[in-house]
This record gives sequence, structure tokens and C-alpha cells, in this order.
Amino acid sequence: MNTSRFCESLENRPLLTFSLKRLPLRLLIGLDEEDLVALSGGHTLGFAQCFTFRNRIYNETKNIDSTFVSQRQANCPSSGGDSNLASLDPTPSLFYSKYYSNLMSTKGLLQSDQALFSGGQMDELVKTYSTNLGTFSKDFGKSMIKMGNIKPLIGNQGQIRVNCRKVN
Repeated sequence: MNTSRFCESLENRPLLTFSLKRLPLRLLIGLDEEDLVALSGGHTLGFAQCFTFRNRIYNETKNIDSTFVSQRQANCPSSGGDSNLASLDPTPSLFYSKYYSNLMSTKGLLQSDQALFSGGQMDELVKTYSTNLGTFSKDFGKSMIKMGNIKPLIGNQGQIRVNCRKVN
């Protein structure tokens, strides 16, 4: 029996700790790398809990700004404080392209975010978005629509799982 597209999307979503090499393998059905970079810009809003970025600020030595590390470690101890919050970018209530400038300065909070700007194929798009809010906004909207058009399986085409990792 087929599983719902929602479960597929959960199973195939980019995880917070993925490197660039693994990110494209986990894209949602029907989305490409440009969509991944554009949709990741949604991280210009909001916060992340300490447990989601602890490994990055305590164990990564490359591709991370040392001042940024010190600032984040002040609110996220090496153990405990799992629910302590840090903003995903310096202005967590404004939707704009500063998120991409932060990646270029190796100040991506999540490993999966920083992977978008790490000397690879997505660097040019990150650079473009960092300086062109109009292009970022247009591409973000286009990618959101594309993601919204992913259709779930319905009826007896699939099943709604109690746990997306296990067949009912």
C-alpha cells in the first residue's frame, strides 16, 4: 500500500543536520535545488531550540564564525537547556534576505542552512538572494506554490499513518 505524500514529505525533508551532499537526496517530491535554497529563506523568520543546533556550535570548526559561536554558546550550554531559543537570523520577525548574507558570513544557525553556502553549486543563488530581495521574494513565492501543489494520496490510494516511520 502506498503511504501518504505527507509521510513521504516528512521522510524526505531536509534534516537540520544534513550536509549539502545529503540535502538534494532528501528534497520533497517535485522540488529542485533552487526551491530548496528559496524555501530555506523561510528561516529568516523564527527561532530554533538549542538541541537543533548544539552540535554545530560545539563540534564544527570549519564554516562557522567564531564570534557567532561564542554568542550562541552563551544561551545554549553544551548539555541541558534543550528548549533555549536562538533566532534563525538577527531579525526573527522580518521577512527579508539577510538570512543569505549570514550564510555568506558563516553564521547559519542550522547545519542544513549553512550547507547551502559551502563552496558548492548553490553558492551563486545564495549570493543572488543576499543582494536581491525582489528575486528572493519572487522565487520564494514560486517555490511555496510549487510545494503547495504536492498532492496527498487520498482514499484507498494510501493510508494515514499513526507514526510516519511505520506502516499501520
